[in-house]
Amino acid sequence: MGQRKWVRYRPMWPNSETKGGGSMRRFWASLVVGLSAGVFGISGIGSAAAATTATHKIVIDGAVSCNYHPLSGVWINSSGGGSGFAHWDFGSSGKYDGDFSLTIATTLPTNLSLHIGCGTGATKNSWWSDNYTPAKSVSTSVVLEATCNEGNAAKAPAPGVRCSFGPTRSEQAAINWATQYVNKPSSTSYNGLCLTFVNKAYAGANVVLQNFIVPQMNNSTYPQGIWRRFKQLQQYVFGGPGIPPQPVTAQSGIYGGPETVPPPGALVFFNQKASYNGHPQSSGYYSHIELTSSKMSGGKPVLISSGDYLTAEVHYETWAQATWSGSYDTYAGWWLPA
Repeated sequence: MGQRKWVRYRPMWPNSETKGGGSMRRFWASLVVGLSAGVFGISGIGSAAAATTATHKIVIDGAVSCNYHPLSGVWINSSGGGSGFAHWDFGSSGKYDGDFSLTIATTLPTNLSLHIGCGTGATKNSWWSDNYTPAKSVSTSVVLEATCNEGNAAKAPAPGVRCSFGPTRSEQAAINWATQYVNKPSSTSYNGLCLTFVNKAYAGANVVLQNFIVPQMNNSTYPQGIWRRFKQLQQYVFGGPGIPPQPVTAQSGIYGGPETVPPPGALVFFNQKASYNGHPQSSGYYSHIELTSSKMSGGKPVLISSGDYLTAEVHYETWAQATWSGSYDTYAGWWLPA
């Protein structure tokens, strides 16, 4: 490494001393709800025809948000069969955002559309409005993000598409907060303080990361110490009139392993590879964390990083730059908290 000075790795809090797989899956178990849309009283949701050819199990994970009303549920419509209500949980304190998961058996390829409930209806556990995305063709497990502009009318004009694929409210707010510091001289105050930086980014989106993390973060916390150490929280699949929520306790958020590519708004972890300069691999002293932006380069996401080996300022990193970490650390995966 010569005389290169690495300033990439520090703990979460300012004024501290300088310190530094498997397939994509849902933290919590998928829950398939085999109830017809008619029972739940949600307009615009039809059951898929029974498949007549071979079916395959795929996992649909993701995050969704409503602009004006609290999130009230997610239904995944699959043209190849397997449509159902997803298992989901709130992400932001305002309850406009949430993440979800559903494992389905379907023919492939299949066209998927997310039906997103925004607001609570007049009857218990019903949706005030049913809003959905355009159809997307998939041939394997997938992570989908979407945001809805449901407005103030409960029923959308035909065909009812009021949601678009892309970062949720919380994810976009975190990206916006981080972006304002890119290439700014004043951002050197975050040099090496990667956990501080991403915590503040999501705090600006009304998402408190500590609420989802088991270890209490302090000036001895490194990114490696929180990777896949998330609290067990209660999630729900909401029913319809007269049908109560069905709770399941499981870990929050969704994540992908090192063979997967993170979606916008994800927190990307780089764990220490070996022992260096008296710091054992288990210490995480040389671990790092970054935030995925909405930008793409060469088909891969561009990340936002606090000061590291490239520069002391907050800056963009291409996927190649972000995943090249010399001898010190290696890409471990990503986490989408909300």
